[in-house]
Amino acid sequence: HRSTAELEADIAAFIKAHNENPKPYKWVKSADEILASVKRFCQKTMSRTSDSGD
Repeated sequence: HRSTAELEADIAAFIKAHNENPKPYKWVKSADEILASVKRFCQKTMSRTSDSGD
């Protein structure tokens, strides 16, 4: 895109095309699985932060 207007026009066209045949969002993981994943991410992040010595 060479301008903001071109980008905005393409985004609007994408949204319009998508909304012509919408599909419902379907959860594929349980809340417990999602929370476990977030917990693992936080533990890895905190471990890396504390290991850096900052």
